[in-house]
Amino acid sequence: MNLEIRTLISPISNGDGNTLHGYASVFNSLSEPLNDIAGNPFVEVVRPNSFDLSRNIRGLYNHNDGELLATTASGNLKLYQDDRGLKFSLSLPDTQRAADIKELVSRGDLNGMSIGYYVTSSKWGRHGDMPLHEVSGIDLLEVSVVPFPAFPKTSVNLRSCLLNSEPITLNKNRQLLEIMKLYV
Repeated sequence: MNLEIRTLISPISNGDGNTLHGYASVFNSLSEPLNDIAGNPFVEVVRPNSFDLSRNIRGLYNHNDGELLATTASGNLKLYQDDRGLKFSLSLPDTQRAADIKELVSRGDLNGMSIGYYVTSSKWGRHGDMPLHEVSGIDLLEVSVVPFPAFPKTSVNLRSCLLNSEPITLNKNRQLLEIMKLYV
């Protein structure tokens, strides 16, 4: 059995720092209290592997169609479901709005994400004294960088380095450490 280690490998090839990354949704994580159309409070949770990612999904600022940042069709928005949730990588365009968002994310003023979607499968239950909406099927339309995320465990960060997501065996890791020593 090989020991698996995730480690910092190398800078992004373009090194421009114009890529946002994080989690647009975190599985099995409760939302802040929400209200239905009648004003009744409830909490929501998204279950693992709930997302249908087959359509052209948009990356927006604050759910505003006029604030388009990227799309999956263009390849500037990449989405992946892993064990934790819906992971994203968004290459920012060369616009003033994107520069503003980049600055706000780098300062930590914008640090959450939200999603726009149609529910295709769900059930209702209870979480303590609150109704619980358990979502297990989502037709995803968009992911948004937002100042007030409904799900507090979402995240957005500015990427300036590429993190290795592939398992590295202990022997490979030792080799990498030896190589890295040459540059320190």
